[in-house]
Amino acid sequence: AFNCQGCDHHSTTRLDQLNYMSQAAAAGDLGGIEAVRARKVITVGLGTITYNPECVALVCAAGEAKAKVVREAIEESPHVKYPGTALHKLPRAVFFVTEGAAKLLSERQLVALEGLKEVDDTVVEHVLVDLSVRLRKRLIELTPDDVAASPLAACAVRRAGRPLEQLA
Repeated sequence: AFNCQGCDHHSTTRLDQLNYMSQAAAAGDLGGIEAVRARKVITVGLGTITYNPECVALVCAAGEAKAKVVREAIEESPHVKYPGTALHKLPRAVFFVTEGAAKLLSERQLVALEGLKEVDDTVVEHVLVDLSVRLRKRLIELTPDDVAASPLAACAVRRAGRPLEQLA
């Protein structure tokens, strides 16, 4: 299924022209960009996939190139900006992903952080900067409550063994 960003969650199966991003992604598998541009594809729409609430949707993703899409599909709230979030309404939807495709999932990052022998300043800085950007706050404006609300940041600060005021 070629359901790209902006696809209606109620879309039906259709004959479609790929957008440029999808063309580029499929070019290697389908004989190059020129071959892809000349083709139309049959797309199983999100509405078709989710029409039957008893549907068992199996999604397979391999490689770090898919990590962002996997994270968005699993962790974002349903929105047309994230086509994979249409699957949230299916209780039997399952994702089979490689380690690379899972690398941006919050729980996976937490497990990786907890598995580190030592959490150095570089790791803490990366986690706190990400939190700061997500909250749209400057680092020095982060509060203990902000950190506590983020399992990854809470783990990083705890593992660093120093208070937030010294780390941010």
